[in-house]
Amino acid sequence: MRARIDLVITTLKYVSTHDAVSTSLSHLLDMLRLCRSDNLGVRDMIPNLYLRLHQDQQCYDFIKWYATEGNRSDYDWGDMSLAFLDLENEDPLESEGLENMFCRKWSVAHAIPALLIQLRVLLDLKDFLASFALYDIVEKEKLNFDTVRTIQDSLPNRSSILSSSSLSSSSANGTRAQELLKQEGMEDRIKELEKQTDKIFRSVHGGNKYFWKALVQWEQYMDMGIESYSHGTMEEVIVLLLNNARSWAETLGSLDWVKEKFEEL
Repeated sequence: MRARIDLVITTLKYVSTHDAVSTSLSHLLDMLRLCRSDNLGVRDMIPNLYLRLHQDQQCYDFIKWYATEGNRSDYDWGDMSLAFLDLENEDPLESEGLENMFCRKWSVAHAIPALLIQLRVLLDLKDFLASFALYDIVEKEKLNFDTVRTIQDSLPNRSSILSSSSLSSSSANGTRAQELLKQEGMEDRIKELEKQTDKIFRSVHGGNKYFWKALVQWEQYMDMGIESYSHGTMEEVIVLLLNNARSWAETLGSLDWVKEKFEEL
């Protein structure tokens, strides 16, 4: 097990291709399958890889399982007959139960990717809302409707929850994506997401006050290694960055958002 996780860490340190990330994710999921009790902290490495592969829904299902079923005191990790990581199509933007799931000091490791999932949606919705102003120009016959659609299609697609494949799906995910992108009520949805992301952001800061400042300078920490750490320390930050920084850096606008939020603290 130790050799496999070292292989993943080394691979991701030097290779950032889709195949490298996908193969690493497969290794880690297989390690969890073989050892559910996870004495190596594999569960904290996996969300970042899901997000780097733009599998936001799978990422949320994963971390919510650990925040709910996996957080039960009576769950028997040694009983292989019990359901394991079996949640599907959970609502990644849900606000109910948010306080218990991710706004706790001891859940910082999964609160960070949970926040990025919501932030990707928030940033995409803001772009779409801004693009709707172009329709006013169309009505004044100063811009062709097809041109507006071309502009909208070229907007950054950060969230796979709002991707074209999600929109075309007949599943709950497709319905959710279609509802999110409706022009009517979009401003209200954005305001709600702003409240939720702010809540999780502040919760992470409460759990480790060094993390957000370090995240915007993440590259200088990536070659550091530690033997052990305590929660809330700078040593923990290094682990959190190794497990999360690249998915944030690969999300357009996310680090600028962090800088702005940090100034508000």
